[in-house]
Parts: sequence; C-alpha cells; structure tokens
Amino acid sequence: MRNFSSASSAIITILLSVVLLFLFHFESLYLGPIKVSHLWKGSLLVYLLFVLLQKGKVKPYIYGPLILLSIMQLVNVELINNPVNSVILFATALILPLIGMYAFKFSPKQLQKTLLFFSSFFILCFIPYVLGLLTSLVEGYDLTIYGGEFGLVGPFQNPHTASMTLAASLIVIVYFWLLGTVNKAYFGALIIFGFYCLLTTYVRTGLAMLLVASIPMLTFFVKMKAGIFIRAVLVGATFIYLAFLWVGNNPVLMDRIAGKSIHFSENTFESAGSGRGGLYLNALEVYSETSIIKKIIGMGTTEKVNRIHDKMEESQDAPIGAHNAFLDILLGTGGIGLLLFFIFLRNIYKLINSSDNQYRTLGTSMFMAYLIMSFLQGYERITVCILFFLTLALMAKTKN
Repeated sequence: MRNFSSASSAIITILLSVVLLFLFHFESLYLGPIKVSHLWKGSLLVYLLFVLLQKGKVKPYIYGPLILLSIMQLVNVELINNPVNSVILFATALILPLIGMYAFKFSPKQLQKTLLFFSSFFILCFIPYVLGLLTSLVEGYDLTIYGGEFGLVGPFQNPHTASMTLAASLIVIVYFWLLGTVNKAYFGALIIFGFYCLLTTYVRTGLAMLLVASIPMLTFFVKMKAGIFIRAVLVGATFIYLAFLWVGNNPVLMDRIAGKSIHFSENTFESAGSGRGGLYLNALEVYSETSIIKKIIGMGTTEKVNRIHDKMEESQDAPIGAHNAFLDILLGTGGIGLLLFFIFLRNIYKLINSSDNQYRTLGTSMFMAYLIMSFLQGYERITVCILFFLTLALMAKTKN
C-alpha cells in the first residue's frame, strides 16, 4: 500500500511539473486577446479567493499592507490613463499576498515538501533548454555588446526572472543541503546545475541575491557542529571552483560581471548597474516635478514609464520603469504606496525576529535576497515570492 502511495505521489509530481513547465514556457503567447500568463494567473487568483473566502473569514497575517498596496493600483491616475492595465496590475499584485496567506493553511511538513518541490522544479525546468530539447520563446540577455550572443532564459518571460528564480531556488536548496535533511548526492548535483544555469543567464541580479543571502547562512552553519561546518565549506569551495572555472574561461561573462562592453564601461554612477544609476536619478526627478496629488497617490504605471523614458532620451529603446521597487512604488502609487511597502517589510522583519527555530536563518537569507531583488528590479516576481512566502510560513508555523 505504501509503495502504491509513493508511486501515485511521484506520478502526480511529474504531471504537475510538466503542466507548470508548459505554463511558464507559453505564458508570453496570446490566446486571442488574452495573454497566457494573465490567463493562468487569473485562474490562480480566482482559486485563491475561493479557498480563502469560503469560510467567510480571512486572516491577513503579515500581508495586510501588501493587499492595500495592490488596491492602490485602482486609486491612482492609471485608472484614468489606462483602466484595463490598472485592473490587470491590481489583479496580478493581489495574487502575491493571497499566496502568502494561503501558505499559512498548511502544516510545516507540507510547507517544507512544497518549498523543496518548487525550488527543485525551478532549477530542473532548465534541463530541456540546456540540452536543446526546447527553445525559449523569448530571447535571453543580449550579449552582443559584450562579444557574445544571448544568455539562458529557460521557460521564463525574461532573463531577469530566470536569474532571480534560480537564485532564490539555490538559497533554499543549499540551506536544506547544509542542514542535512535531504538527499546529499541528488541535491548536491542540483546545486551545481542550478549555479551553472544562474551564471549562464548572464544577469547579475541573481548572483547578487545569492551572494548576500549566503552571509547569514554561512554565519549560522559555522556556529553549528563540525559536520555541518564542513558541508558549508564544501559548498563554498565548490561555488568558488565552478565560478573560477566558468568565469575565468568565459571572457563574455567576465566583461558582463565587470560591466565592460564594446560601447561603454560602468565607471560612473549614471552608468552603474547597466544604467540603473541614471534611471534612479531620473525617477527621482520625475517625482519631484509631479503634482502634490500624484506624489500622494501616484501617477500609475503608464505615465511613470513614459516620463522616465522621456528623461532618458535616446539611451533607452523602450519605456521602462525605474528598476527599483521603492522608486517604482513611489512613482506609481505615491507616498502612501511606499509607506505600505515599508510596513510590509517591517512585518516580515518582526516575524523573523520573533522566530526561534531552524528555519529562521533561511527566512533571514530569503528576506535579504528579496530586498536585493526589490532594490535592483521589483518586488512582484511571482516565482521568487512563492519561495519566499512559503519560507515565511514554514518559519512561522514551526514550533521553537
């Protein structure tokens, strides 16, 4: 009976993985006027609302400010400039806190199993792309200015999501591998493959997330027993060796990390971070020039990206945001939205500090990675949030 149950569980896991792979793979396509990503996210939103509201009472836990921040998408200028986009932004933003709240419905054992499943899947889903069995429907990071072609993007819509998802997955996998509660050989191979994929995205955000998140992990495991310390040293040595092997023999990757291309070098604040410094300055200038009402409730996404683009003049091909969650929120949903986001971050900080179990360090590492992601990209990447919010629920529901 136990063998039958294990076989059924394995089949369900495989089927779920295949479904998820093709959902992510095709999400940039359209079915008529509807984008596949909006279709599956909309279905997920309806399911989460149904489950959370069926008993007539919903506990927001730490996610109340994030719910209010999503509602802010409906009360700023975007509702006038682009009402359809305003509703879409509201719906997609609302999914995040609902995922976090939904995670609290499960036991620590279920949460750990789910967390390991998603972390493993987000790494393993790159296998068919590395082997050439599948071709990404979107281009990876453009490396032509560095003398290369395109980076690895896998099934995701853009290389930054691929990089950040891999980084968050590696943080989880490395932590459990060091803790010694998973198959060491299998998860060790997963770490090596995931790190290889992370490097070959050629996106530095994920590397920064992994590097910063490793600090509390290494500090924690150094204080534990010798066997775990040795595993931590082994992982660190493996990363260093692989980085030296791949980076040292890959001039394109070396130039990408150093920010040196055939056209420019990141030697000023404005050019730093692929031009993020200039984006930040222009975003602040846009905010300073806007009206009082827009400073308070925001100008919405459409006006935000257009005004930043106008400031950037010829240096950007297409309108983009500020590549910084704090500035994007400040411009899009005003001072109220930014205050709500800070309250949300404070709630997470308080939750981590109130925990005293083996998952507190993982929660701290994921929180630091989330802050790096927010500072360099945005706060709303759903794949990273799934892993982060599962970690927070696991940490909160595990008894001390």
